[in-house]
Amino acid sequence: MGYGTLTPILLLMGFNPIEVIPAVILTSAILSLFAGFLHHGFDNIDFLVKKNPKILTTLISFGIVAIILGALVAVNIPEGILRVYIGLLIIGIGISILMYHKKRPFSYKRLMVFASLASFNKGVYGGGYGPVLAGGQIVSGVEGKHAVGVTALSEGVVSTFGFLAYLLISGGANMNWPLIISLLIGGTLSTPVAVLFVKRFHPKKFRYMVGAVSIVLGLIIVLQMFG
Repeated sequence: MGYGTLTPILLLMGFNPIEVIPAVILTSAILSLFAGFLHHGFDNIDFLVKKNPKILTTLISFGIVAIILGALVAVNIPEGILRVYIGLLIIGIGISILMYHKKRPFSYKRLMVFASLASFNKGVYGGGYGPVLAGGQIVSGVEGKHAVGVTALSEGVVSTFGFLAYLLISGGANMNWPLIISLLIGGTLSTPVAVLFVKRFHPKKFRYMVGAVSIVLGLIIVLQMFG
């Protein structure tokens, strides 16, 4: 969660948005697939048992459509409005997680909505996927650690299609390969540490952590807009 906050950071560093968004999407595709398999290997989630394959298929199928749509409309949405929208959406998800103390009944309909929202955000902005989908799954009745593991693997697959959409739209003219390689090196070093952290964190506390982190990430995005 939170990898998409690289987008505003890189913009503040002077990179062109047309370079930043596909770079973040491509590297998050690779790193998220890596994280997903690590979550499976560390037993945070087993993608082959119970309803996990169906959840993953639902998130990916709705996500692919939404991220391609997001990539197609990205050039027509003012960046400032988009940042505020994503920030407020993530804050709302975080508040929802913290407010609901009882376990909610599982709902595929809610999963479809959150998968579409998260993937559309990813296609337009490069971020906003992890907090929205992990939080949305918890609100939809998915256990915290499972939500993070499924989010990682689905983000990898969905982001791959998003990058291909950008590649077809731009023809590869805006690929900043030194930036991409730098992001991959940093992400590869940090991902195993994050997965191990998820494994060792208490399940009940993990839900509150996801809610709190979602609110903080949302506030950062909104404050960056006005700062």
